[in-house]
Parts: sequence; structure tokens; C-alpha cells
Amino acid sequence: LLALSLLGLQLYGAFSFVPKLEETERQKRPAYQQMYEWIGRNLPHDAKVLSNRDPVMYLYTGIRGNSMPIMPRPLYLRNYEPALAAFGNVAEYCRSRGFEYFLSTVEDLDRTTENLDINLVLRSVRSNPELIPIHENQAGVLYRVLPKDRKQL
Repeated sequence: LLALSLLGLQLYGAFSFVPKLEETERQKRPAYQQMYEWIGRNLPHDAKVLSNRDPVMYLYTGIRGNSMPIMPRPLYLRNYEPALAAFGNVAEYCRSRGFEYFLSTVEDLDRTTENLDINLVLRSVRSNPELIPIHENQAGVLYRVLPKDRKQL
């Protein structure tokens, strides 16, 4: 019975879940490709970008990046305040790690939780005066992070 259950789970993954996931990624790809092409053409090659899709960004642009870790324990306990606070303080996080840019997307929380409203996160990021939007498309918004000693004019 266990073997039959495992086989059923494997078949579901292979013939239902994975094809749906692939189709979703295929639909998103053009917007991300356009964003990465823009980044590759317009940012210095030695720029550092905080992005939750940093491996893919590197493959398309050669520009190094990293993602911001969100600690999972509070999320398992349905405490979303630490994740919201992390995105609210993303400019300081970037400066402390040498990132000059931040790529914000609606998928920033996909690795961590589905229950936190992404619109709360995006609103927090958009309202941050230390982040200057420099390019936007359907994939997201690329921000320049202001240095600590500079204020937006």
C-alpha cells in the first residue's frame, strides 16, 4: 500500500505538478529576460545586485548578486513581521553587504511563504526613500540603493 501511494505521488508530480510549474515559468520568462537584458546593458559589469533570482540573473548578465535570507522559523509559526521588517530595511541590508542595486519582484516571497501578502512587501519597498527606481517592467522594479550619507534630492 505504501509503495502504491508513493507511486501515485510520483505520477502526480511528473504529470501534473511539474508541467504546471514549467508552464508558469515559461510565461514569466520573457519579462525576466527583458529585465536581465536591461541590467546587462545598463549596469556596470562589477555591480552587485540583491535579487531572489540571483543565479538566473548571473547566467543572463554575468553580474553577481545574492538573495536575502528570510529566517523560516517565524514563518512556520505564522509570524510574518520579521519578513516584512527585512524588506522594510532592505536598503540597509544592501549597504551592509555591498549591494548597490535591489531587484524587487512579486516573487520575492515564493521561496519562503505564500501566506504573507506580497503587496504589503512591495508597498514597503516602494515607499522606501533610500531606494531609487531605475527600471521597471512586468518582472519587477530595479532600484538603486542610496549610500548612507546621501539623501534623495
